[in-house]
Amino acid sequence: MFWFNVPIAIAGAAWAALMLREQGVRDPQRGLDLAGTTTFVLGLTGLVLGVSKAGLTSWTDPVVVVSLAVAVVLLPLFVLIERHGRAPMLDLGLFRNRLFAAATAAAFINGLSRFALLFLFVFYFQGVHGDDPVLAGVKLAPMAIGMLIASPLAAYTPIVMGRAASPRSGCSSPPWRSPP
Repeated sequence: MFWFNVPIAIAGAAWAALMLREQGVRDPQRGLDLAGTTTFVLGLTGLVLGVSKAGLTSWTDPVVVVSLAVAVVLLPLFVLIERHGRAPMLDLGLFRNRLFAAATAAAFINGLSRFALLFLFVFYFQGVHGDDPVLAGVKLAPMAIGMLIASPLAAYTPIVMGRAASPRSGCSSPPWRSPP
């Protein structure tokens, strides 16, 4: 089932190689932030591996302890490297802007909640309803398609309704429920 995406990824990579061109001029002062990229990838891998494996074995499993220790050491090191790097992978100065920081936090929480909901619904449909994985995916398609359509439209809501009316309307709308 997961191999379904491989031809799409190959077609997308081929299209990108043929159609996309570099627009800017390369800055000789900036380069690849190899230290930042390495610490980020290894730290995040340790975090994901540790939390994932702990659910299958236990929190005292040596692989879990070592991978979480790697994450605890490397992720703060990543922040230090990015603060003092000449060409940081993530410019932490952007977060000094309160509007940017708040919007980024809201987008993170929004994405986290949406993907958690999709993740839990898969187990609900398979475990409680006894559906196979394909049918569970089909049942989740309306939610995913709704997110795909509503996300770009949400950008226009404050323009049309005003900045204050937009959050009020979202908080006062009734929760939707899928039929059993």
